[in-house]
Amino acid sequence: MTLAKQIWKVAAEVAANAEKHSSALQQKLEEIEIERAEVAAKLRAARLAPERLANFRPEMSGNFQCPRCWIDHETWSVLTPVAGRTADTDFFRCHTCHFEFSLPL
Repeated sequence: MTLAKQIWKVAAEVAANAEKHSSALQQKLEEIEIERAEVAAKLRAARLAPERLANFRPEMSGNFQCPRCWIDHETWSVLTPVAGRTADTDFFRCHTCHFEFSLPL
């Protein structure tokens, strides 16, 4: 076999290996694109946070509202008191995002 044909055979093996890995690379690229979209959405929310804070109402129709749902997504969501209240602390959980926090009484 000539040297040129041997080199061509090596090139064919390299091409076969590359093709074998193409589906895994495509899947990785799709995962990266999904992650990029998620990061971009979080960045948009972060940039809108000051404006959303200016429009936030802690209470609406007698219900306390989740600050995280409003700041992150500009959606109203009811906070529910959580068992475990102490003499000096109230605990709350969001019905939608399950954000939990405590506030001093």
